[in-house]
Amino acid sequence: MTTFFGIFAVLSNGFLLTSVILGYGYLEVGRTFSSHWLFSLGSSLLVVSVHCLVFGIFTGSGKEAREFVGDYGLSRDYVKETKAFRRKTFPPALYSILLVVLTVCLGGALSSSDSTLLRFFHSLAAWGTFFYNLKSSWVEHQAVADNASLISMLNSEISKRSTQMGTLESAFLPGGFQTVEEVEWGKHVYALAKFLIFLSWNVWLPYVYIRFVMGRSELSWLPFILLCSILFVGGAILKSRYRFYRPGHLPPLP
Repeated sequence: MTTFFGIFAVLSNGFLLTSVILGYGYLEVGRTFSSHWLFSLGSSLLVVSVHCLVFGIFTGSGKEAREFVGDYGLSRDYVKETKAFRRKTFPPALYSILLVVLTVCLGGALSSSDSTLLRFFHSLAAWGTFFYNLKSSWVEHQAVADNASLISMLNSEISKRSTQMGTLESAFLPGGFQTVEEVEWGKHVYALAKFLIFLSWNVWLPYVYIRFVMGRSELSWLPFILLCSILFVGGAILKSRYRFYRPGHLPPLP
């Protein structure tokens, strides 16, 4: 999960910086409307998705830690650590999302206005969003790495406790012999699959807004249908593969 999150955190920051640069090119050179806006919308969706993944990681790991600690009679310190991760990452993730929304709204207003003051605030918000996102991504990545180490320690304790309890007794615990990491990862992927399908339909919201509300009739629908198809197919494949990890369904025993 640490590597997975790190890759998408780097991608989101890279796309965000590219969006800011394209914005200056659009204002100065007179690029087409879609060159900056389409890229910015795609970047915004990616940034928001990465931060939403943080909510899913630590909400899921906290729940699994509580269940396994209770089942195996382990130290409550594991649960306290997962709560500390949430307190550390949730505020920056939420503020990053709010800054992205603010920047996009200012950009939308600027598309129908030539106000110098509005342009200044949009530029200021864009750079502020980028730098704050860099900071929050670093904090989140460190927390994800620390959480992975905690899960590894918890799995080690579970393995020792299972041996002490004996094969027969531990076999009747919820989830069988599956480790916290296995259950947590499966639930995260299933939740991600549902989120990808949700995003695939929401791709059309900016299209409708730009073309029909803002009156940009030259906007092509091809990038939107391509992105919608990629998100939907990817989500459907993951949802089918990890269907045993849906809420309320016990994963198959190994």
